[in-house]
Parts: sequence; structure tokens; C-alpha cells
Amino acid sequence: MTQKITTGVFITGAAARIAQEVAMLDLLMQQKGLVLNQSNTLLSGFSSGSLNLLAINVCFRDNNPLSWDSYYKNEVLFTLRNKDVFEFLPRTKDSILNTAPLRATLNKFLSDGGINYIGDLSFTSNILTAVKGTQDTVWINNGDDGQYALASDVFMSSTAIPVVFPPQTISYKTGTTRNIPDAEFVDGGTHGVFKNFENTFLPFIKQNGPLDTLHIVSPMREAFNEESKGFFSLLRTESLSDAEQALHQGFSLNISIDAFNKFCIALQAANATSLIANNILVSIPSMNTNSGILDFDAEQDVYNTVIDWVKNQHPEQLAVPLDVYVKNNPVKGIITV
Repeated sequence: MTQKITTGVFITGAAARIAQEVAMLDLLMQQKGLVLNQSNTLLSGFSSGSLNLLAINVCFRDNNPLSWDSYYKNEVLFTLRNKDVFEFLPRTKDSILNTAPLRATLNKFLSDGGINYIGDLSFTSNILTAVKGTQDTVWINNGDDGQYALASDVFMSSTAIPVVFPPQTISYKTGTTRNIPDAEFVDGGTHGVFKNFENTFLPFIKQNGPLDTLHIVSPMREAFNEESKGFFSLLRTESLSDAEQALHQGFSLNISIDAFNKFCIALQAANATSLIANNILVSIPSMNTNSGILDFDAEQDVYNTVIDWVKNQHPEQLAVPLDVYVKNNPVKGIITV
């Protein structure tokens, strides 16, 4: 490795709350000195967090970067609408919603950024997805394991919310070796926030050495029952089978605030055993009301709400040391996966 990676950014994702993450990233850059540089920054993400990982790659790379503000935020994110992400028809046997619009939106973004395969990403990048119907999580990186994986397939897979969005397959560049399962994939948060992160990051840290700072960036999360209620109010539960409801309730559990807090506890323990970073900071808003997890129609308002919440109400919550966060945010519910 020619240069030590000193900064890590984990972006946890939660569908339409993507703008919350962008707001927190902007504030970290403006107020906490976060510098996103392809030479010294490690990126990891799933669900909408993987899309922000993509945006960082194309907007902060050394060569031919696109504009984070005028292009990504103003042309892509703030103009995003539900119709650009999903349609209700035709429903397939595997999903409530049709994500052909998301594929088109993503392909336009990838084309603008000149990204065909995961190996085209300039930053050291890890994208989390999961094999449908199993407990297997798969980390796809832009090194040996995933460099020839088709980028549009990988990002569609990482955002494929079980039952809601259709599962995805991942194609590889013709003539290259496939290093991930030949399977159907779903959202990386299916089995929990950054599940099995130790298997990916501890070997990396052993080679690279501990990071100076690791930022954990998340949108606001709610208790399991509130997350589940938000999904089911849109999806009309009477149209779901008992098995589909059970599967999706499991997903709601794994994207809840308790699941996030459980991940933070696991990260704290891993860091105590094998130093991952000298400083680990948690950035997650906790407002009185949350934005809809499948409401993509008001991304700029969502962004502005988080900016105001941090700047004018809770500046102390922008970058909370992991030990302090864990102490103040115990797991309250029952997390079984």
C-alpha cells in the first residue's frame, strides 16, 4: 500500500432519508474539518449510503470530479421524486414496487460519472449487500473481490429493500473471474447495520494500520414498531402474505435505532480489542419527527431540516465520540439478528 488510509466514513443508509446523510456530511466538512480525499479516505456504505458513497467517489476524486453542490445535490438529489425511484405497477412475485425508474436514474448518474464497474471507483470503497433468503452478507469492494462487478447491479442490489423492491443479480465483466456468489441480492441492511464488518475491516486495518478518525454517518432511525408502521402504511398490509409481513418486519427491526445502537456497541468492542481508529465519531440526527423512509419527493426540505437541527438546536450532536454515544444510547428493544 503506497499511502496509509487515515480517515474512514461509514454511511449507513435508509432509503429516502439519503438527504439526511448528505446534510451530516456537509456539516462535518464545514465544521469538523472532514476532508474527503481518494488517497487517504476509506468509504463504506449500504442502501442509500452506498449511493452517497458513489457520489463521493465521482465528486471528490482527483481526476474530472463532478460538483458535489451544483451537480449531485442540486441536479440529482434535490430534484429526485418518487417517480424517479419506483412505480406501483407492475408488481412482481418478489416485490411490491417496480424499481425500473431507479435503475434509469442510477444509470444516468453512473454515465455522468464515467463509472461502469466497481473498479472504476477512485476511493477505497466497500459496498454491503446480502444474499436473498439467507443470513449471508456480502461486502463488495473495488479491489480484487469486486472490481469487475457491474456498478449498476451492485448499487441496485445494495438498495433492494426486501419485499418492497425486487431482488437483483450482479453481472461481471465478460472474461473476468467472479469472486462473489452467483445469486440474488437484497439491501445490505437486511441482516443488520454493517453486519460482519469485522471480517472486512480488521484484515484491512492489519495491513493499513489504525485510522486516525472513523466517522459513522446515519440518518435518523426510529424504534422498530415505528419503522414497520411507516413501511406498512404505504404498502397496504392487506396485500402482503404472512410470510412477506414477517420478512419485512425483520428488515424493519434491522434498520431500527436499536440495531444501529447494537452496531455501535459491537464497533466499540472491536475497537477495544483490535484498534480500528484512534477516534470514532457518531453523526446521527434525532429530531422530533422523521422524514418518510419511502418519500423521495422532498429531499431538499429533508436536507434543510437536518442542517437547521444541528446548526441551530443541537451542534453538540454533530460528531459524538463513540464511547459517549454508546453510554447515552443503550439498546432498549430486543434485537435477535
